[in-house]
Amino acid sequence: MTKLINIGIILVNVALAVSGQVAIKIGMKQIGYITSGNTLSLILKSFSNWYVLFGLGAYALAAVTWIVVLSRVELSYAYPLLSLGYVAIVLISILFLKEPLSIFRLLGTALIIAGVVLIFKS
Repeated sequence: MTKLINIGIILVNVALAVSGQVAIKIGMKQIGYITSGNTLSLILKSFSNWYVLFGLGAYALAAVTWIVVLSRVELSYAYPLLSLGYVAIVLISILFLKEPLSIFRLLGTALIIAGVVLIFKS
């Protein structure tokens, strides 16, 4: 039962990190492309964007859940499971952000999934 709870906390951490990443991406798409000429103004503008603020908040909560995870689970077990976030990001990027999927991204994602399965079995 404890192992299931620990996995649940890790999955919450991954979900928070992924939602934070996606929210920041959406916010930055609204703000625009940062270049050397507009860096400071757009970074300051990003702190008034609700998506960016939500994303940063999600990251803060992810940091708190990660502290809980590290108090309960071996780092060599927990850290590789964070790679589930890579898989989720690829899927969300394709489905909702309409980003392209190359064969190399697909194969890389499949390798990550295989690695996570092996870690779950340990």
